[in-house]
Amino acid sequence: MEIKNILLGREDKAANLLGIDIGRNFIRLVELSRQKDRYRVESCVSKVFDKPLVSDEMIIAGIQRLLKHALPKTKAAAIAFPHDRVIFKEIDIAADLSSDKINDFLRFNLGGDKGEAQDDLGFDYQIIDRGDDPDISAKLQLVAVQKEQIKKWDELLKVAGLVPEIIDVDVYALERAVRYQIKQVQGLVAVINIDYGRMLIVVLSKDKIVYVYEDFIDEIDLNSVARIMDQINSKLQLIYSSILGSLERLILGGELAFLPGLIDELGAKLNIQAEAANPFLGMDLSSCVSFESLCQISPLMLVSCGLALRVDGYGGD
Repeated sequence: MEIKNILLGREDKAANLLGIDIGRNFIRLVELSRQKDRYRVESCVSKVFDKPLVSDEMIIAGIQRLLKHALPKTKAAAIAFPHDRVIFKEIDIAADLSSDKINDFLRFNLGGDKGEAQDDLGFDYQIIDRGDDPDISAKLQLVAVQKEQIKKWDELLKVAGLVPEIIDVDVYALERAVRYQIKQVQGLVAVINIDYGRMLIVVLSKDKIVYVYEDFIDEIDLNSVARIMDQINSKLQLIYSSILGSLERLILGGELAFLPGLIDELGAKLNIQAEAANPFLGMDLSSCVSFESLCQISPLMLVSCGLALRVDGYGGD
């Protein structure tokens, strides 16, 4: 599920795409290209800043700093909204509606008034369940965000020297990267991404996201394997009470994926297959990217890589 480039009103395409993940005090950048059925990592950079990125000026300066280091071959960029700033809905519609009719229906119903929704909200959707009988309703999954926010990030990237192509949602970018790593999800897979006190847990089934949980944790609870295990256990208990079925696999991303012994402890205590995130598995590397350096930061790059994976819609052979 994606917010497509149509929200930015662009039709031009680039052969490469930059995925840019901006956090409280970090910026991560991945540049991917694709030729036939092969992705190639053109550049990959992660930078932690001494101070939180609390202003547009700081974010712009941070992006420009990474660009000088990465020297990307393109200015085409994708960025993600935090999922808590986005409207998510599942809506039942008549199964035989055309795409134009669906767009009209959504514009009218999103804000209760067609003109207001058209002016204020950008949206995207996908059909997630369509009956065999055209008279039976279909279910679609909707994502909507304020156009003012889209405009803000569009202008911010331009000032940083980039061409904004796509605005997506962080959990969808993360999902895309994990599905690329796993190739085929069996059962339920939990992705636990822990960065600088922020824990994001996303549970995936074969064909969709079934649960998202986010919390902020005191750093004192992240300074040992035992304390982290306590935190993860408590969060997973909440998740188990909300989902049907048990977890088959666990992917650990973010800075804590590097903590010695944590992945082994997760696998042993939870009796589950646990591994570090590596969304670059099977990709080719440009001469500017070393395998060793990529391995050192790959668990950090789920969102930025997931964004760059949308290069599929922007050229290639």
